[in-house]
Amino acid sequence: MKEKRSVSMVELFYDLIFVYAISQMSEVLLVAFEDQGLYLDAIIKYCIVVLSFWSVWTYQTVYNNRFFKGSVINYIFILLNMFIVMVLSQSINFHFQETFFPFVLCTTLLYSIVLLEYCITFYSSNSALEKKFIISFIIILSIFISVSLVALIVPEEIRLIFNGVAILIISFLPIMFKERIKSVSVDFEHLTERYSLLVILFFGESIVTVTKTINLTSIHITSFFYFLIIIALFSIYSLIHTKGIEKNRQTGGLILIHMHYFVILSIGFVSILLEENIHQEINNAVFSIFLTIGITVFLAALFINWFSYSTNQITAKFMIMISVLLCLFYMNNLLIENMDIYLGMDMILLWLIFGAVYRELKE
Repeated sequence: MKEKRSVSMVELFYDLIFVYAISQMSEVLLVAFEDQGLYLDAIIKYCIVVLSFWSVWTYQTVYNNRFFKGSVINYIFILLNMFIVMVLSQSINFHFQETFFPFVLCTTLLYSIVLLEYCITFYSSNSALEKKFIISFIIILSIFISVSLVALIVPEEIRLIFNGVAILIISFLPIMFKERIKSVSVDFEHLTERYSLLVILFFGESIVTVTKTINLTSIHITSFFYFLIIIALFSIYSLIHTKGIEKNRQTGGLILIHMHYFVILSIGFVSILLEENIHQEINNAVFSIFLTIGITVFLAALFINWFSYSTNQITAKFMIMISVLLCLFYMNNLLIENMDIYLGMDMILLWLIFGAVYRELKE
C-alpha cells in the first residue's frame, strides 16, 4: 500500500500562478456583455480557455500524485512549467487569432515537459502495471503535441479547428484508457485535496468579483445577495467534498477529475455574470437563463462526484427533497421578474439545498 501524500509547499506555490490566470480568463467572457451579440461566441471561447488551463493543471497534478518524489529534476520541471503558464496567461484574448501562436506554443511546451517526465519515470520504474499506465499517457500526450504542431503550420482558416481538436484530445482521451488508469490508482485523498484547493482559487476570484459590485456611496442589497449566493455554493461544495466523498478509495479518479472542470467553469461563469449584471444591466431574461444554467451545471457536477464516491448510499427522501427544491429554483427563475426578489429567492433556495445536503450527510 502506498504511503499517503500530503499537499506539498511546491504544489501550493505552483497554484499561485493560476490565480492570475483565472482573472485573465474572465476577460474572455466579459466581451459578451460589452456586445450582446457575442454571447455564444464568448461562452464557447471561455469554455475552451478554462478547459485548456484545467487540463494543464490536471496533467501536472495527476503526474505529481502518482510519481512525484521531490527530486531536483521534479522541482526544475514544476518551476519551468510555472514560467510557461505565466506566458500562457498573457496570451488569453477574446480575439484568439491575435495570440494563437504563443498560446499553442506554450501549451505544446507544457505537455512536452509532462511527456518528458513520464518518459523518465517509465525508464526508472520496475512495475509492469506502471509502465503500461505510462505508455497510455505517452500516447495521449504525443497525439496532442502532434496535432498542436500541425495547427501551427496549417492555413489560418482551419488552425482553430486543429487546436480545438487537440484540446479535446488531451482533456478527454484518458477516458478511453480508464482501465489502465484505474490499475495504477491515485492517492485519492491527495487528489481530492488538490482539486478542492483549485476550486478555492476560483471561489476566491468570485469574492473579488462580488467586491467589484460594491459602491461605497450606494451599497445595494443585490451585492449582499450575490455574496450569499457565492457563499452558499462554496458551502455546498465544501460539505460534500469534506463529508460526502470517501477518501480511501482505490480508483483512477477520472470522474472526480472531469467533473471538476464543470465545477470551476460554472463558478467562474456565475461570478462574472453576477458582476456584469450590475455594471452592464444585463437583460433580465438573459441573466436568468445564464444564471440558471451556471448553477445547474455546478450542482450537477458536484452531485455526480458525490454519488460516484459517496461514503453512504443516497436516500430516496433526499432525492425527493432536492428535486422539489430544484423545481422551485427553476420556477423562481422563470416567473419572478423583480431582480431583488428573484435573487433573494435563489439565495434562500440554495441555502435550503445546503441544509438538505447537511441533513443527508449527518444521517
